[in-house]
Amino acid sequence: MDLLTINSLSLMGLAVLGLFLRYLTTILEFIRLIKWSSTVPGPSIGELMENAKKGRKCCQAPLLVYKFLRICHILHTKAFSFWQRTNPFFKYTEPGRERDACLRILHDETNRVIKLRRKMLEDAKIQKMADTENLLDNIGKKKRFAFLDMLLISQMEGVDLTDREIREEVDTFMFEGHDTTSSAIGFAIYLLSQHPEVQQEAYEECMILEGNEKENMPYLEAVIKETLRLYPSVPTYARYITEDLQVGKLTLPKGSNISIMTYLTQRDERYFPEPEKFDPQRFLQKDKEQHPFSFVAFSAGPRNCIGQKFAMLELKCSLSYLLRNFEFLPVKDFKPNALPELVTKSGNGIKIRIKSRGN
Repeated sequence: MDLLTINSLSLMGLAVLGLFLRYLTTILEFIRLIKWSSTVPGPSIGELMENAKKGRKCCQAPLLVYKFLRICHILHTKAFSFWQRTNPFFKYTEPGRERDACLRILHDETNRVIKLRRKMLEDAKIQKMADTENLLDNIGKKKRFAFLDMLLISQMEGVDLTDREIREEVDTFMFEGHDTTSSAIGFAIYLLSQHPEVQQEAYEECMILEGNEKENMPYLEAVIKETLRLYPSVPTYARYITEDLQVGKLTLPKGSNISIMTYLTQRDERYFPEPEKFDPQRFLQKDKEQHPFSFVAFSAGPRNCIGQKFAMLELKCSLSYLLRNFEFLPVKDFKPNALPELVTKSGNGIKIRIKSRGN
């Protein structure tokens, strides 16, 4: 090898080293970002980059949300298709394979979150409930633990809880809570835009109770309930009968499956006069004046919605923030086309005009 070749290689090596040193800070920052992204829910940076290279549609929205919407569509279609519902080979069909692929992604995310929380408890040396008694948060108050933490600690204490049972509980909170809430918010702001007098009264209450959404907000809660009466986030749900059930003159035999049509039940004129009218005042009446099972947006009885209180708090916080900052104005001749899928959606979207309140 002659001197000229050696000098050329040396110069190339120095150039590569110079480039490496120039971008060293950026490289280290990228590595830190990848490590950090593995601790939060959602697709990893690598998954997003891979999806972007393949031009997948799911890159236009969070991967988990896209997969959740796809599996909802598949299950809804299957429920109304005789062929798909009765086909023992459904899992080998194209929608069956897509369903299983979506489930793997959703379950992998749930398992990742559970693994992360379990490691956090192990690092904090928490193995039983007694270990949580004296722990304080960042502002010196007693630390509150998430529902998942309580399940994992109970499992450590010997409660008969399998990993699958824990995952099913986490699935309920992670995937059943976001789409239902966004549906309710969408229909609520539409109804508020159509009824300025209701919107004004709700706005005044939100201004008075700003920052105290955890407290009782009777009018806004009535607005939310009336929204869910007209457009229930879950339009139908099923129950399995464990013993013969008498309904009027009809006897439903043990072992039957029945469906409760929330959308229709909450339009019964016996309990809701002028059922198509948006009137939050219905829910400001005394409890004794309303049938306890006339409003079943969160189901009822011992198997009612486990996240009901959290959902109401989430809706109050979101809507009160929006009402304090924006005025919702109607779009002429627009009415949402409610579609009773697994979660009620508007087939033509939600159209409103928004005006800043300047707060």
